[in-house]
Amino acid sequence: VGLPTLSEIVSQRASLRRQTTMERYCAGTTDDMVLWGDEFVKDSEADLLDLRNMHEVDQFAELLPHLNPLRASHYWSWFRVAGVAARLIKMYPALEQDVWQAFET
Repeated sequence: VGLPTLSEIVSQRASLRRQTTMERYCAGTTDDMVLWGDEFVKDSEADLLDLRNMHEVDQFAELLPHLNPLRASHYWSWFRVAGVAARLIKMYPALEQDVWQAFET
């Protein structure tokens, strides 16, 4: 039995991370399960993003471009994104322009 290739390790790690995230955050409804579907996995150079020590608005701006455009096919996903944006604007009114600017990148 040989050692797994680097590609196999990366694939298994990504799959395990998605599974762990689903178990942690999903309530088990069909809508929640669709949120974590493989069709929404976006190929990205960033395997892990370091968001430590970043302000919530900066985290939002960093993560938004990593959302897969296929999420637009599930309109309620965008309601969730809009809800996060609204919460950030309410919590940090002085940073409202930064929240809106995150959608432009």
